[in-house]
Amino acid sequence: MMLTKPPHGSPCNGCGGCCADQRCPLGQIVFGPGERCPALEMRLPAFTCGLVENPERYAPMITERHGKVRAAQAAAVLIGAGLGCDALLDGETPNEDWRAWAMKSLDRDAGAQAAAIWQAT
Repeated sequence: MMLTKPPHGSPCNGCGGCCADQRCPLGQIVFGPGERCPALEMRLPAFTCGLVENPERYAPMITERHGKVRAAQAAAVLIGAGLGCDALLDGETPNEDWRAWAMKSLDRDAGAQAAAIWQAT
């Protein structure tokens, strides 16, 4: 049973709706285009990103090259962990105030460093 998806911009509750619906840009880099992300992992009572929790399972070469901690931290940056629910499902109205805040909150240098780690898949 999945948790109810929170409103766009609200704190993530681990419902997994975003990853069950479509792959994020990082998921597309690792697995290619598609719908449900193969790295969506159940952590009762919620879901989590396997690229953050277990990068060695999904990207062993990246993990070997950069270490589990660095690969996991880079994945967390790239998925926007901690910023809030960015999934817009079923015609949901976007929270534009949150979106503007989230864009200002991004650390561009950290994002570029994280992308450099994961682009090497």
